[in-house]
Amino acid sequence: MMFISYAQNFEDVMLWRALKDIQNGFYIDIGAQDPTVDSVSRGFYEKGWRGVHVEPTPHHAGMLRKDRPDEVVIEAAVGCGTEPLHFFDFLETGLSTGDRSLAEQQRLRGFEYKERNVEQISLGSILNRAEAHVVHWLKIDVEGMEDQVLASWGDCPKRPWIIVVEATSPTNEQRNDSEWAHYLVQRGYRFAYFDGLNAFYVHQSQGERLSSFAAPPNVFDRFFFSGKSTSSFCGNLTSKISYLEIDKHTLLSKIAENDIYAGSLRLKVAELESDIAENDIYSNSLDVKVAELESDKAFLQARIDGIETAFKNEQEVRSSLEAGLQAIYGSTSWKLTAPIRRGILVIRHFRHGVKGWIFLRPNTRPRRVCSSILRLVYRYAASNAWAMRLAKRLLKINPGLERLVRRALSSAPAYDRYAPDSPKYGYSNGSKASVTSDLETLILERLNAASIARNQKDATKK
Repeated sequence: MMFISYAQNFEDVMLWRALKDIQNGFYIDIGAQDPTVDSVSRGFYEKGWRGVHVEPTPHHAGMLRKDRPDEVVIEAAVGCGTEPLHFFDFLETGLSTGDRSLAEQQRLRGFEYKERNVEQISLGSILNRAEAHVVHWLKIDVEGMEDQVLASWGDCPKRPWIIVVEATSPTNEQRNDSEWAHYLVQRGYRFAYFDGLNAFYVHQSQGERLSSFAAPPNVFDRFFFSGKSTSSFCGNLTSKISYLEIDKHTLLSKIAENDIYAGSLRLKVAELESDIAENDIYSNSLDVKVAELESDKAFLQARIDGIETAFKNEQEVRSSLEAGLQAIYGSTSWKLTAPIRRGILVIRHFRHGVKGWIFLRPNTRPRRVCSSILRLVYRYAASNAWAMRLAKRLLKINPGLERLVRRALSSAPAYDRYAPDSPKYGYSNGSKASVTSDLETLILERLNAASIARNQKDATKK
C-alpha cells in the first residue's frame, strides 16, 4: 500500500522513507494544527502509528480531539516558563505565535489575531509523558519559538530518533537554525537534511538512517498526493479537487432533487395503482351487474316470448270465438228466438220494478215516490189533530205498515219547505210537533238527520 502525503513540504515523505520499517511507531507533533491539512502525522496515523499532539489554539486542539480520539492532545504552548504564556492566536491559520514582534509583522500583512493567555509546558515534561514509548520522530513548528521549545528540554534523557524543526523565519526564507541547533548537537544529533523550510536531525544511535536523507522526495518514494496540502505542489491537484468537490455537491444536489422527484413519482405510482385496483374492483362489479342484467334480459325476453305466444293464441281463440259468435248472430235460430229474448228482458225489468214497489229498496223510484207521499201526509196530519190520531191508530194496529213508513222516511230529504217547522208556516223548532207520538218523534229525527247530512254534503262540494 503506497504512502499518502498530507504535509506541506513532503516532511512526511522523508520521515516515511527513513522509518517505513517500523510497525505501529510513535511520534510527538508540537504545533500540530489541523489533523489533516498540512499534517505531518496524518499519513503515519493511517499506517497505524499513534502519538501526542501539542496545540495551544482551542480551535485546532478541538479538531484534533474530534478527529483523533485515540491520541493524546495537549492544549498548551511549549516553553521554559511555568506561568501562562501571552499568546497571539491567528484564528484558523498556522501563524499563531507567542512572539509579539512576529505577531505584529503578520498583522501588518493583513492577518488579525486574538490575544489570550495559554498554559505553558516544557518539552522535557512532554518527553517524560512518553516514557513508555520509543519516540521515532519529533516535529517542532512553533512560528519563531523554536529556541524556547528546545531550551525547555532540560535534563530529560529521552531522545527521539529523528527531529524535524522549522528552520526559516515565519516572514521570509532566511534560515534561523543557527539560533537553536546547538541544543540538538549537544544531545547527540547530527544534521541530516534541509528541505528549504525544515532541518532534519538524526540521533547518533540511528546513524544508519542518515542515508535516507541523501536525496529529496522523488518518484522512487512511490507516494500519492492527498490533495489536502496548501503547498503549491498540490495547487493544480487541489484546484481540480475543488472543482470536483463543486461537481460532487452539484451532483449530490441533483441526486437529492431526483430522489425527491422519484419519491413523488413513487407516490404517484402508488396512487395510480390504488386507482387501478379500485377501477378493477368497480369493473368487476360492473361485469357482475352486466351478467345479472343479461340474465334478467334473457328471463324477460323469455317472458315476452311466452306472452307474445299466449297473446297470439288468445288472438286465435278470440278470432275463433268471434267467428263462432258471428255465425250464431247470423244463424236462423238466433233470428227466430229474438222475440223470446226481448220478452225475457221485459219480464226481468217488470219483476225488478215490482220488487221495488213492494220492498221500497233504497235509491229506487218507488221509494222516492212513497217518501214524497208520506211527507205530504205527515204535513197534513201535523196540522190536524184528528188526522194525527187516526194515523197513530192505523200504525199501531198494522206493524208492517209502520216498518214500511219508517224505511220510506229514512231516505227523505233533509229539508222540505212544506215541513211543519218550515219558516213558511211560522213554526219554530217543530213547536207544532210537540205531540208526544212515537211516529212523530221518528219523523222529526229522520228529518233532522237528513238535514244534517245534506248540509255536510253541500259543505264538501264547496
